[in-house]
Amino acid sequence: MKKQMSQFIQVVHKIIPLAVRVSPKLYFVEGLLSVIYSTFGVFLLKALEAVYKNVQNSNILSEEVVLSICILCVLNILKVIIGAFDDYLSKMICEKSITSFSMMLQNKAVKVNPVAYEDSEFLDYIEKAEDAVYAIPTFVLNLISLVCYDLLYFIFLCFYLFQIRPILFLVPCCVSISSIINQFIGSKYKIKYTAKEASIQRNKEMLKSYICDTQYFKETRNLGCFKFFFLRYQLLNEEDITAKNRLYRRDVFILISNKIISILGFALSILLLYFALQKGDISVVLFAAVFYTINNVHANMEHIITNRLSPLISEWYVSIISFEKIVEYPEEFNKEEEISDIDNIELRDVFFAYPKRDNYALKKINAKFKKGQLIAIVGENGSGKSTLAKILLGMYDPTHGQIFFDGIDTRVLSRSSIHQRMTCVFQNFYRYFFDLKDNIVISDFFRRDDTRRLDETVNKSNVNPDDVMFPNGLHTILSKRFGGVDLSGGEWQKIAFARGLYRHNDLFVLDEPTAMIDPNKEEEFYKCLFSEKATNRILVVITHRMSILPEADQVVYMNDGEIKFIGKHVELLKEHEYLEFYQSQAKWYQENFE
Repeated sequence: MKKQMSQFIQVVHKIIPLAVRVSPKLYFVEGLLSVIYSTFGVFLLKALEAVYKNVQNSNILSEEVVLSICILCVLNILKVIIGAFDDYLSKMICEKSITSFSMMLQNKAVKVNPVAYEDSEFLDYIEKAEDAVYAIPTFVLNLISLVCYDLLYFIFLCFYLFQIRPILFLVPCCVSISSIINQFIGSKYKIKYTAKEASIQRNKEMLKSYICDTQYFKETRNLGCFKFFFLRYQLLNEEDITAKNRLYRRDVFILISNKIISILGFALSILLLYFALQKGDISVVLFAAVFYTINNVHANMEHIITNRLSPLISEWYVSIISFEKIVEYPEEFNKEEEISDIDNIELRDVFFAYPKRDNYALKKINAKFKKGQLIAIVGENGSGKSTLAKILLGMYDPTHGQIFFDGIDTRVLSRSSIHQRMTCVFQNFYRYFFDLKDNIVISDFFRRDDTRRLDETVNKSNVNPDDVMFPNGLHTILSKRFGGVDLSGGEWQKIAFARGLYRHNDLFVLDEPTAMIDPNKEEEFYKCLFSEKATNRILVVITHRMSILPEADQVVYMNDGEIKFIGKHVELLKEHEYLEFYQSQAKWYQENFE
């Protein structure tokens, strides 16, 4: 419990300045209103005492009785008005904070090294941090209310009762302290569950998409694997329900314990008041006023424990911890040096390992590529081709070794400067449910109105906006879900290629660019690709199709994360391992596509 309390204090220490920075004036007013609101509790107690006293001492409706009732009503009305304004202010703070924290999370997601997204722990943090966008302002507002209203009111009440009789100081303590301790003990189980929940929910969402999402629908039904996914979903769901049931049982136990402790504390406080009355330390009027107040304290403590402490130390705690970890997650070094052109790229002794992996995905990579060259990267699946492409694109930094653009170490170049000079089309490209034009110009969106460039791009990529498959031309929505059309995989791949062409770049990387294109149309695609070579770019093509290799300026043959051979295709045919690979791939391709 000591460790838990220490962690809670650390989180509070970091999160409050972060939240208050969004709108310090509003938070100040919120704190001030909470303080004023808490003082009304004492004023109402005194006003109630005055009403009881005047009613007891008067047999008729005297001015004193009317005045004390009016004061009590005015105080209650003012309390309601302040409470309503406080609610309005809280909503304003939440709206402003949610916007600010969402932007903060998105900016942070862009600034961390992309390799972080290969780490499942980081993905869990991201999942829970999204919940914290909403939790943080509520967390801080509840904390302000807890300190500036609940705690202050508690202190005022203790002081008031202490003045009447010192032993009455124990009355609110009896009602509160045991319940609070019990809540802290029980909350550790909620924290343990919530910490694991992100991973479970992520897996459940993945399986749900396999079962229900339209992009998996045909394959799921055709292969008859619905039951496989459903059973796995059921197992995860049962695991989740079992954990929740265990948590709910503890919740019930904690709730019953809190109620019993609270009732016993309330009963003890009444006994203390009764003995004080019997001894003549307090009057019947004061007994009634204090009894009414203690009854409110009893109800207020239930509200504090259920609506303030419980979420503070369990429900919001894990998500806020995750947000804190994301905010503090190491960012890429803020490199300021820019580069305007890339004429050559050199890799020297490059090693790369994915997070939490012992083995290297790339080992001792040495290569040099120049503008105007077509580079073909080939090798068996898992040989490191796609990882090498991501290293070239500056998506991942080498674990060891160096990469140079025109002799400049990429470690001193700004990431944005690197990305502005490059583009890529990966094998698993995305299909954006926008219109055809936006699907292409999204790669260079600030130049989206360059009509000449767009026309050249669609011509080169063999995307024909006038085709019947695009009834509204460039403005055809590419999704039936939004009232548009569906395309074949090959057409989508052409659009992905056009997206890459539209962006001005010095390095153009294509990962299996003809995987979905009909073999009889490959020749058209490669003609376009070879024409791009003349545009003075570095073209890197990862492929299993062997027809491109004789045209490549350099062929990079990879195996087990290493470059085994690099050079012209004709020269590499002299190497037995490369020849064997080439013949097996070419034979397979010929047999399957003749």
